[in-house]
Order: sequence, then C-alpha cells, then structure tokens
Amino acid sequence: MKLIADLKRGSLFAKTTLTIAITSLLFIIFTFVLIATFILIPTAERAASELTTSINLAADMWHQSNPEGRTKLIQILDEKYHIGISTQEESLKIATNYAPFFILLKNELEKRMGSPVIIYETPHNNDSKVWTEGIHTYWIPITFADEQVLVSFRYGHSSMEPPITILIIMSVGLIATLFTSLILARRLTKPLHQLANAAQQLGHGGNVGKLPEHGPHELAELVRSFNIMVQEVQELLANRTTLLTGISHDLRSPLTRMELALEMLEDSADPTLLKPLHRDVEQMNRLIGLFLEVSQEMHEERQQIIDIVPLLGEVIDDHRRAGAKIELEVTPIPPCTIHPLALQ
Repeated sequence: MKLIADLKRGSLFAKTTLTIAITSLLFIIFTFVLIATFILIPTAERAASELTTSINLAADMWHQSNPEGRTKLIQILDEKYHIGISTQEESLKIATNYAPFFILLKNELEKRMGSPVIIYETPHNNDSKVWTEGIHTYWIPITFADEQVLVSFRYGHSSMEPPITILIIMSVGLIATLFTSLILARRLTKPLHQLANAAQQLGHGGNVGKLPEHGPHELAELVRSFNIMVQEVQELLANRTTLLTGISHDLRSPLTRMELALEMLEDSADPTLLKPLHRDVEQMNRLIGLFLEVSQEMHEERQQIIDIVPLLGEVIDDHRRAGAKIELEVTPIPPCTIHPLALQ
C-alpha cells in the first residue's frame, strides 16, 4: 500500500522500484519464451516422435511375432520401455489429459497413421501410484488388417519436471529481482529523503546537524555540498547577528551623549524645541533595544507557534495611535512558526 501511495505522489523510490520490476519481468518473460521456443517445444516434439516410433514398432513386432515370441516381447517391452500390449478390450475411458505433450503426441500419431487417433486411459481405481506419483496408463489402438492391438505407455509427474523446474527458477528469480530492486531503490532514495527533510528544516530556521556523507559517490558529494552550504548559512546568520548587535551597541554611545547634552540645555533652550528631540532620541533607543532583542532571539532560535492575526492587530493598533488610518481584512490563517519580535 505504501508503494502505491508513493507511486501516486511521484516518489523516486516507487518509480525506481517499478522501473526495475517491469524491466525484470519483461526480461523473464522474454527468457521463458526463448526457452520454450528453442528448448521445451523441440524437446517435447522429439519425445512425442520417439514415443510414436516406439508404439508403432512395438505394435509391428507384436503383429509379426508368434504366440511364444509375443509373451517374451511383452516382458521385454514392459521391463525396459514401460510399454504394454494387449488385444483384450479393457474398461477404458477416453483420456482427458490436455497437457501440451499429449497434444503433440496425438498430432504425431495421426500424422504417422493417416487417420484420427483416440487416446484412452485406464481408470485408476484408487491405484496408489496414481495418487502418490501421478502415473497413469494410456492406451493407443492400432488396427491391422486382421486384428486390433492396444499399445500402452505410462505418463506421470516426472514427465513435467523440466517445465516445472524452469518455472520455479524463473519465479524465484522474479521474487529475488523485486526484492533487490526494493533494496536498491531504498538505498538511493533514503539519502535524498534525509536531504529534503534537512532542507525543509533549514528553510524554517531550524538548526540542521551534519548529515552522514556515505553511499554512492554522487550522493555523497551532494550531501557534502549541502553540509558545506548549511555551515556557510549558519556562519552568515551568526555574523549578521554579531553585526546587528555591534551596530546597536555602537549607536547607543552617541545617543547617550545626546541625551546628556539635551538635559544640560533644558535650562537655557526653548522647551518646545527640546521636547521633539527627546522624543526622537527615545524612539531611537527603543529601536536599538528592539534590534538587540531580535538579534538575541534569532541567535537563540526561539521560534514560536503563534496566530499571526492578533500580532498584526497589535502592530496596526500602534500605528493607529500614531494617527494612521489602517483597515485590516484577513482570511483564516493557520498558526505559523516564526520569530514574533523579528516579524514586528
């Protein structure tokens, strides 16, 4: 389910896994078709041809032998070739085996005999070999001018071992390929996922630690470059904070002297001129104090999750008290993680 969800959102992990899986599946299908075309089918055709030859040869030898020779022939054919011969009508039924080998055998028999062929089988009647080994006895009727001969052969699970073996090998190969593709895709995408999370954390002002620089050479180089960038950004922010703090401290010294000079002029200067100057100096001191607080706050990374609308309302109220006419219209905004003082 996670793989499907990753695929829907265009995940590199899902796309890489799917690409490797589809390529492997197509290769396995191509391999199976190749093996079936050049190995399995020719082998089955050759086996069907050899069995047809053995059946016809056994029937001819039976037909040409005397009664004593037939008894010995039956024994030899059964022991060496597992082929039986009978002239008695047994309780047979039409065979229902639709294996590809049977289709090839039936076609070969009809081609040799020049007439349709019906293959019969012996009812198993709870025969243990049928249940345990899957061996059935099949009969082919062969007609001569003066008699009809039934030639039997045995066919079971052992005849299907090569195709089953190949299918098992290919299935195991497919499963191993899919499992390997998952491991490879995860190995490639895990560093990228860590890198994306670190970039998001850095973008939100968080402190990003050094990422491990391992894995493939290209990914390791990418992570190393990101670590260098993070270090440079953090140094830049630290230098900015130091600069703001230094400037604020440096500005307070002349402002302090200005305040002392204004106090010394209170007795001799016009109060209407000194009052605006006092207000300007106080405003400048307040701004410098805010700069110092902002620098300290950003240096300590004290971000807060706040509702930004009341904060905007406070800023607007300050300007309204100063005589500004401001109207605020906002839509619902989710809480934000910010530096409140820096935003003010």
